[in-house]
Amino acid sequence: MCAHCHYSAPSRETRGGPKSDVDVLVDFDGDPTFDDYVGLTMFLEELLGRHVDVLTQDGIKPRARAAIEGDLVRVA
Repeated sequence: MCAHCHYSAPSRETRGGPKSDVDVLVDFDGDPTFDDYVGLTMFLEELLGRHVDVLTQDGIKPRARAAIEGDLVRVA
């Protein structure tokens, strides 16, 4: 996994209650590998005890970008 990642989670998760999944927008240092994504997802799911969706800025569809970015809560 990358040495330094910066996480932001859309705030809808904070309103979603204890059973909600967690959506995490990630900035990797360098080009992430498949193992980076899977390792980070597994780590966060174990830590948080719920399903986690990991995406990057490049993974946000243009039509959804404004809504997602307007709803982010910086967590690290």
